[in-house]
Amino acid sequence: MRYKAADGTTVHVIFKGKVVEWDTDGSPVRMIGTHTDITQIKRMQDQLAESNRELDEFAYIASHDLKAPLRAINNLVTWIEEDVSATASEDAMKNLATLKGRVQRMNRLLDDTLSYARIDHQSFDGERISGREMADGVLGAIDRPASYQVEFTPQFLSCQLPANPLEQMLYNLIGNAIKHRDRDNGRVDVRLEETENDYIITVQDDGPGIDPEYHDRVFEMFRTLQSRDRVEGSGMGLAIVRKLVQVAGGAVTLESKTGQGACFTVHWPKNKGWP
Repeated sequence: MRYKAADGTTVHVIFKGKVVEWDTDGSPVRMIGTHTDITQIKRMQDQLAESNRELDEFAYIASHDLKAPLRAINNLVTWIEEDVSATASEDAMKNLATLKGRVQRMNRLLDDTLSYARIDHQSFDGERISGREMADGVLGAIDRPASYQVEFTPQFLSCQLPANPLEQMLYNLIGNAIKHRDRDNGRVDVRLEETENDYIITVQDDGPGIDPEYHDRVFEMFRTLQSRDRVEGSGMGLAIVRKLVQVAGGAVTLESKTGQGACFTVHWPKNKGWP
């Protein structure tokens, strides 16, 4: 509740009390209780909400305003390639290809930043699809070597799951394993355990692993443990995963050691967050 203080300012309080005396008509006559001033907390909540709104607006504007010049740069590089391909040196062509790669990386970074900012505002219709359909959709969207295996357990394939948020989460987890692989004949195993309250999904790879020192850092925005010249990525994939899971009211953990692969475990609540 809120009220005006003597100096005219608005004060927000939480009141807890009980009636100790009643009138003959059943109306309360006297109450006892306590009240807690939460004005500062409410002010901080309002400031945080405003900051988040401004951050979302910045991400949207930045993504859209920067994409146009990036498209122009990419087109210009393509035209230069066509004009000089017959006479340019191998090094010159390699440099042009590197430039185009940097433009593509920036495009991915902008797309992922916008996706991250939109998570809090996304609405889902509660559509459910089979695990098999979800697996097919994820694998169809991911670029991977033909010799790289991604296997889903029968429990996953036969389960009915919330379509969009889980599919986006799996795309990022599996894609992250493939991007950071140390060989083309690697493997990812996706398992699902269904409890009364949660879907417990694990995504385990046999890649280079992650030193425990960096387990928290890998979920940070724009964070990558390898040189961007070796791994083309925005550094946003695991940050998006963590935010998706947190907004749904769940949790994601990582178990890994250097040289022993990585296992991400997601607890996705059935009755919290999105349907």
